[in-house]
Amino acid sequence: MKGVPLRIELGLMDLEKDEFVMAKRNLEPSKSNKIVGKLSSAAEVVQKTLADITKELYSKALADRDACIASIDDWQDVTPNLNHKKLLLIPFCGEPACEEDMKEKTKQEAAQQEDVGGLKMGMKGLCIPQEDKYNINCPNKCINPTCKFNFAAGAQRRVLFGRSY
Repeated sequence: MKGVPLRIELGLMDLEKDEFVMAKRNLEPSKSNKIVGKLSSAAEVVQKTLADITKELYSKALADRDACIASIDDWQDVTPNLNHKKLLLIPFCGEPACEEDMKEKTKQEAAQQEDVGGLKMGMKGLCIPQEDKYNINCPNKCINPTCKFNFAAGAQRRVLFGRSY
């Protein structure tokens, strides 16, 4: 959706009836997206409708984001998911050298595959989610096959990785 999220229709017949019609522009046009209200309560109805639109847009964005996150435990699943433009939740030791190694490995693996219009860059760490729901069944080893770090010495956390486009 681009532009104004709410269209207000007010014609001569509406004025005679002391009514107005609003259409929510964040959804596909239909009768159910039109709201009829009284002019005397227009401010309250508009504020409530804008709050509803905000909730709907946020819910859609959250669902879209969650659909693009994959929880990965094995290295062979990393590059295929990155090539599908997924964000990856992976067990990671947190060592900068290990992150740089994974970036180079994914860059090399991506160069081996030909994607039309695909970018050939390695993945990088984006953030460390603090919510426990992202750390369920976290393996006790970094996903990098050459990593020597032992999670027994530190916290077992998943880190969000992805490619920047």
